[in-house]
Amino acid sequence: MLGACLFIAPLALPPLSAPALAQNAEIDPLTQSVMQDAMLQLRFAALQLETDDEVGQALEGLVRAMLARDEMDKALEEAGRIDDSLWVARAYRSIAVYLHDKGDIEGAKNYLKLASEKVEVAGRLKRASELLRLIAVKQAEYGDLESAIRTTRKIPSVLTRLQAFQDAAAASQTAAMEDDKATKEVAARVLRQAFEQAKNLKGRGLRLVRIFVGIARNQTRADDKAGATLTLEFAKSQAEKIEQPAARNRSFASIASGYTFASDQARAMAMLRLIPEGSERALALSSVARSLGETGDPDAGISLFILAKEQMLLETNPERAFPVYAQILKDETAIGRYADAFNTAGLITDRRIQAKALMGMGLIMMRQKKYDEAKVLLNYIPFISMRAPIFAEIARHVGEKGKRVEASELLLQALEPTGFEPVPELLPQALKSVLSIQLRFGTPESDSVVFQRARELSRAIPDNLSRVNALTYLATAEASRGLHDDANRTISSAWTIAWLNKKNPAYPLALANIAQSQIAVGDILSAFDTSARLPDPQGEAMEDRAPDGSFRAPKFDALTSVAVAAAKTDETDLALRAARQIDHPPAKAAALAAVAVASAAPDRDLREIVGIGPTDVHSYNVLTISRPAATLQEDEEIVVDEGVIEDVMDVPPNSG
Repeated sequence: MLGACLFIAPLALPPLSAPALAQNAEIDPLTQSVMQDAMLQLRFAALQLETDDEVGQALEGLVRAMLARDEMDKALEEAGRIDDSLWVARAYRSIAVYLHDKGDIEGAKNYLKLASEKVEVAGRLKRASELLRLIAVKQAEYGDLESAIRTTRKIPSVLTRLQAFQDAAAASQTAAMEDDKATKEVAARVLRQAFEQAKNLKGRGLRLVRIFVGIARNQTRADDKAGATLTLEFAKSQAEKIEQPAARNRSFASIASGYTFASDQARAMAMLRLIPEGSERALALSSVARSLGETGDPDAGISLFILAKEQMLLETNPERAFPVYAQILKDETAIGRYADAFNTAGLITDRRIQAKALMGMGLIMMRQKKYDEAKVLLNYIPFISMRAPIFAEIARHVGEKGKRVEASELLLQALEPTGFEPVPELLPQALKSVLSIQLRFGTPESDSVVFQRARELSRAIPDNLSRVNALTYLATAEASRGLHDDANRTISSAWTIAWLNKKNPAYPLALANIAQSQIAVGDILSAFDTSARLPDPQGEAMEDRAPDGSFRAPKFDALTSVAVAAAKTDETDLALRAARQIDHPPAKAAALAAVAVASAAPDRDLREIVGIGPTDVHSYNVLTISRPAATLQEDEEIVVDEGVIEDVMDVPPNSG
């Protein structure tokens, strides 16, 4: 009964639109004609915003809307109305992407140059830095690496500039032939500049060392081994300054792997000798063995893996030993030493840690398309929440071949009881992985069983906000199959749990998840009401933006999602009401921009239009499976103090 009350309660509130309805009670013919054209309405709403920044963001959405309609002339007209330099630049970047997609490569390059020239960094160093990076990467992708270098040099943030140099070098090599000597020479030059930029960073520690090792590895890929050696020597000088022993040892190991990747075995072995024997030496040997395999000779690292395990004989603490074995297992799997990795798993006698290590092994094999080999591992993973992601990836592979019945059978196996209690903290993502693949590749006839098993498993999750997330995934899946009554009951349960945990810091995100499920059901008004109940972000959270300019705060994201959902169904008035419910003007501008795009391109995915979302890890849309259904942490198993890097703002001359 409580759940039903909580679900119905939001609908009992006074309509959020009462003032707007009163204002629209009597409208003159001119206003009525304006309201008949969604784009005119949106432009009118945009121009009512106060600052050039806010107006610019909203109008840039209209530029993208016109491009979605293939109305280039109107897109240019809208761009001409933008006074803010950053949003003019974003508009030109959008035009460049449009032209490139239409096959006009030179036109795209020209608009990217204009975009770069328009960026004025004064007063908005962080935002300008990220925008310039995005422009530079596109220039590199489109084969204009020299322009990408010029754009990157304008970036005031040293950390972002460094990332842009590396991104541009990687993008240019991806766009060109792998053996393109000229491209590699230019990439090598870019990476040397990245190295020089990295030396300006403030801080020390493992994190800083790994930045240099990453540059060195990219230099090796660009056939600049001399540059890689120079970079690694500098990294070594930084590592020697680290006071914390574990972080220093891990830094030496990272540098040793970099030397190995550059085929400099003598220096690699010299670094290894700096690391004390035992588990630290074992981790280093494993890392070097993996690098040997990555250079094209997987067998070359066998002896080093053996030595790594011999070093573990000196480690008597199981809590320390098991994570080290798990890391060695990952390294062996990464270079195709599957039998060795499986044997390493046998050295882990804690069943749960072993199962998690085998899950990691299976997900690496998925990326390598070793589906049959990964399926064997399922016999040794007894926990549903660890088995399900592997089953889901195999089912995806089968489903992509048109074998829907077989895909559903695999998904049903994924959720079958095993006699072991599931690991609650991993269940929400595991259920999402199964539901995603079932919706995309399974048979509708299997829905009822898959959904019922998912519901039963969700009860194994404590009544906290993680369970809310699991239930919202299920509700979205049910709604996508037209089971709206079932979806509403699931949402009601989610509401109950969320309400009981409203003092939890994760409450806003859980409520935003509920709103997404309500949108999936088609109940946009309830989603609007739920979104309006979200607490306003405070402090820095209010200005937290993704690289695409969208806002990550759950309330802003949820209201924008409602606005987009309404626009996709031609309910422009409701879309504008939802956008105007956002009190923070820049976020309101972002919502208006998203509404413009949704009105022009209603077939696009909601999340694609809204933006990245509240975090880069949490994904609302259970239907989205562009990435593997379950992601694998690539971080090392042993946690150490990585140190701190302080960014430096260095405004280049003539950068605006």
